[in-house]
Amino acid sequence: MNTARIALPLRLYHWTLAASCIAAWAVESASRSAHVWLGYVAAAAVLWRMGYGLWGPPDARLNTLLHSPRRLVQWLRALLAGRAALAHGYNPLAAWNVLAMLATVLALGIGGFLLRTDAFWGDETLQTLHALASDLLWSLVALHLLGLAVGSWRARYPLPLAMIDGKEPPH
Repeated sequence: MNTARIALPLRLYHWTLAASCIAAWAVESASRSAHVWLGYVAAAAVLWRMGYGLWGPPDARLNTLLHSPRRLVQWLRALLAGRAALAHGYNPLAAWNVLAMLATVLALGIGGFLLRTDAFWGDETLQTLHALASDLLWSLVALHLLGLAVGSWRARYPLPLAMIDGKEPPH
């Protein structure tokens, strides 16, 4: 069976981002310094992904994630009617979710950095926004995982395996 491959750099990025976000959340109250550095790792991973998405190979380009709101609504209607085609790569909802996660991680990184500066040290409004962005990120991650579960069920193939072995399921 000839299957497409997910490049190793993308898989390493994915797991670096996931691990750094989980670890930053887990150590937040125990080690502020570790939390900060893990946040920087997550933000750096997103910045790397943006660069790779602009200048990397065609199948890694971020433009594959760009779907119009109209296309998203059409896809959602088709999904609810049981007619949505399986997507090679990201369907419109998953693509919007990925873009939202990337933007949220960047916002967390920028906000976290600003909270360490003299100008915003102890700023309660920025601290609140940082906490809300964290909550938003975990909501988006939950949606991502739900989408993987639904997509795996629809494809009759465990989609998360692609981020481990690099083999995309045939469509």
